[in-house]
Amino acid sequence: MSHRTLIATCDCRTTHFTLTLPTNTLPLTVHLCHCTVCRRTHGAPCSFHAPVPLGNEPVFIAPSSLDTSLTGYVHGPSAKSTRYFCTTCGCHIGDRDCKGQWYISVSIFQEGDSAAWEIASHAYTHSTGDGGISGLLNVIDGRKLEVWNPPQDTQGGQQEATSNALLGQHVQRQEQADGEDEDKGEGEEDQTLLAQCHCGGIAARISRPGSSKSDPTKKWRAFFGLSRDARLVTGTHVTGWLSVGKERISPPIPTGTLCIGTAKSYRSSKNVLRAFCGVCGATAFFVSHQASQAGIVNVATGILRAEEGVMLGSWASWEWISGITSLQDGLRYDEGFACALSEGLRAWRIKHHGDTKGPAPDDELDT
Repeated sequence: MSHRTLIATCDCRTTHFTLTLPTNTLPLTVHLCHCTVCRRTHGAPCSFHAPVPLGNEPVFIAPSSLDTSLTGYVHGPSAKSTRYFCTTCGCHIGDRDCKGQWYISVSIFQEGDSAAWEIASHAYTHSTGDGGISGLLNVIDGRKLEVWNPPQDTQGGQQEATSNALLGQHVQRQEQADGEDEDKGEGEEDQTLLAQCHCGGIAARISRPGSSKSDPTKKWRAFFGLSRDARLVTGTHVTGWLSVGKERISPPIPTGTLCIGTAKSYRSSKNVLRAFCGVCGATAFFVSHQASQAGIVNVATGILRAEEGVMLGSWASWEWISGITSLQDGLRYDEGFACALSEGLRAWRIKHHGDTKGPAPDDELDT
């Protein structure tokens, strides 16, 4: 039987492993999980996980190891899996369940390995409140993505369901501990937007831009980043960002460290500083030199809790043509995904706002 070896690293390369699989098990089937647990532990719109055939597991390359390079996070008392992320840069590498099976993040495999997986479905889209990026990603490379949600339908409509039973079993295990089925806005009665990671170790409140901190017509600029650095610090193909004036964040975020609560700093390049939760691994903030000079802190949308849903409704303006930065990085890594997201966001912008116009983000690089 022939085999193929995939190579994975995080951004800081503290975590480095290989995964050798029989070629007849490839491509791995990837689901994009939109559950609240995945979003709030990654800080991203969703996770990009694929079940690894039982009996196969990552082989760590010294000095990297599961015990010394990674932090484990169990997301609730009845959780059936442990989530692992790099202790140094925060990159999520995947989950391992109580039977020893891995659900690996395909976003951290080296460039050129995209033929080893296939994005097939969305899961827990009802958890987002508004569909999240599942509404932007209906088709990739001509393949229609299936949608899986729990059997009960609170809207009374017809549920879409995937025939992949393993998908349903896995996402139910992820969601089981918290029982979270929908995003609920917290803090919006006082006209603030709560930013909080899954464990609660990082928490801040955001007020609106403009002369009035509570004017609902005023929005912050939002965009998706596809940079290599962001991919390798979150363990996801894409990260959403809300660019917020630092004076509108409470408690204040120190731009020299970005550290509040359980946050840890990581510098992904000379001009970009990032922060993630040291307990649950959620990417939380980043500043570029240019953004810092302008008094801007970029907040990961995966930790934002807007009543209107994860696309943030009246809080965010998803602008600038397709609203995607570092698109070339995304195209080099997974062309089909990057093209689908770009076209999907353009269509979403036209549907909701009637145009694709808007200002270019100030910090286009390293997002």
